[in-house]
Amino acid sequence: MIKIRKATKNDLDKIINLKKEWDKEFNGITGTNEKLNISEVKKEFYESLNPAKGVLLVIEENGIIEGYLQGDFLTHVPSNKRGYIGDIFVKKEFRKRNLATKLINEFTKIVKNKKFKSVQLHVNIKNKRAYGLYQKTGFEMTDYKMEKKIK
Repeated sequence: MIKIRKATKNDLDKIINLKKEWDKEFNGITGTNEKLNISEVKKEFYESLNPAKGVLLVIEENGIIEGYLQGDFLTHVPSNKRGYIGDIFVKKEFRKRNLATKLINEFTKIVKNKKFKSVQLHVNIKNKRAYGLYQKTGFEMTDYKMEKKIK
């Protein structure tokens, strides 16, 4: 049975392993070679366990974590409180089962219960699969972020 739950401190090593998989895959999609900062991953992990700041959801089946969603609660502008999906990943062998959609829907419910009016995220334009997922789950393009590399 598939279950979505909030992560606990006991999930740290499993989340780190998933982040390593995500990092390798993302570098392949974007053509970059950025190294995952494990210290930063641990810091973000423990911050996401603070229910005032956000939530780290895991989706598991038979005790195996198949994916996660790290979401933040942005409250610094009182008139524009919103949820923010900072990271979402489902292991390759568990895709095509709507697990990412289930994670997004669960996070959206949490945000709605907090009386926030929106959920936001950023997506790399090269990540076509993620872009399609977000459109399918109701996200719309609202702005463009542009970057210039300095040599």
